[in-house]
Amino acid sequence: MVVDHRVVQTGLGGYVRGCAALPPHHRHGSRALSSVAALDGDAALLLSGDAALADFRVERALFFDIETTGLPGAGRASAEQSTWNHNVGSRRACAGTPLAFLIGTAQVEADAAVRVDQFLLRQQPDEPSQLEAFVAQLQQVDFLVSFNGKSFDRNVLADRLARNRLDPERLLSLPHLDLLHPSRRLYREALGQSTLDAIERCVLGVERPGDEVRGAEVPKRWDRYLRTGDPRLLHGVLDHNVFDLLSLLTLGGHLARCVRAPGLHLAEPEMLAAAARLLLRRGRLEQAEGLLWQLVQGRSDDQVVYRALGQLAEHLRKGGRYGEATALWRRMLSVSGANDLQPWRAASIALERRLGLPSEALALVEDVLARLESGQGRGRDSLLYDEFIGRRERLRRKGATQASEVRPQVVEAVGLD
Repeated sequence: MVVDHRVVQTGLGGYVRGCAALPPHHRHGSRALSSVAALDGDAALLLSGDAALADFRVERALFFDIETTGLPGAGRASAEQSTWNHNVGSRRACAGTPLAFLIGTAQVEADAAVRVDQFLLRQQPDEPSQLEAFVAQLQQVDFLVSFNGKSFDRNVLADRLARNRLDPERLLSLPHLDLLHPSRRLYREALGQSTLDAIERCVLGVERPGDEVRGAEVPKRWDRYLRTGDPRLLHGVLDHNVFDLLSLLTLGGHLARCVRAPGLHLAEPEMLAAAARLLLRRGRLEQAEGLLWQLVQGRSDDQVVYRALGQLAEHLRKGGRYGEATALWRRMLSVSGANDLQPWRAASIALERRLGLPSEALALVEDVLARLESGQGRGRDSLLYDEFIGRRERLRRKGATQASEVRPQVVEAVGLD
């Protein structure tokens, strides 16, 4: 992809502006850029849980990513920790903020075409002109999209704005969809990590060039550029930033499809289980239940299936479906024995208090205690062990009381009095 770069000179200094226009059918990895159109308000709300994103429109969003000097303490000083003085119009930023020498943005046009912009510093004194150009873009949008931008990119930029006497409030107040968090929820367990690089390789089908500048090398390139003045050192950094932006676009569309139809877009059971947890958290109970029923058709001794049994049983319990929940808990305890005491506890409570079957609850409690006392389980020293002891005694007393209440009626009925 060719990005046209040119020097822009303003009253505040000069910077290098890069621009590129990409058609909707442009492919990044295994997906076309037009796939980002799937990211609408409903999907953004599901992914984030943020009601401010309920009206999200992709053509009103600014996708952004920065490259920094990587100074010590980068990202630790949040803009919210800084202090704003309205009287003098300045902000005292925390020390150690890195310089965002490159700001990359992407915007989706009404026809799903994509415009990429880059704002590159040649020297730090020109920073106000670079930041002012970025602020002008913020005025044109209603939403932000990033990958880890809520914790890092946004706060770095806000502090840099404050240091240059530019107001960061719009940047901080725009509804912000950070794709790191739903990516982590869906993929960390299955992939073992949730970095953008890992998701690119394993999910988006993106293969970066072998000679591409990696993220850890970016600050070194900037430092060498300052020492030598050779702009060729930054070519790879610019390409790296464009790759990040395009991955951000296609990841947004992919995640939107994942939460709408997990069974079609998530390949591994761990991913489906993670999607079910996310949907439960977001209140999409029917959809989450369907996924969990699909998962529990597998072998109960599979860890993913076992956890899905617990999640589904808890969901059913909350819905008052105690009989179905108890059947799932019994499946769990048949696999775990006395190593996991939670299903035993949940099942015994449901049998006694909700299903009116105290004798079955007592049998379950006596079973687990016998296992624990014979050393078959790991829960002998847990607080639940003492709880089961107390529950057994109470259920025995309850059973004896019920028997004494029934016996006189039986005697009278058979005429032995």
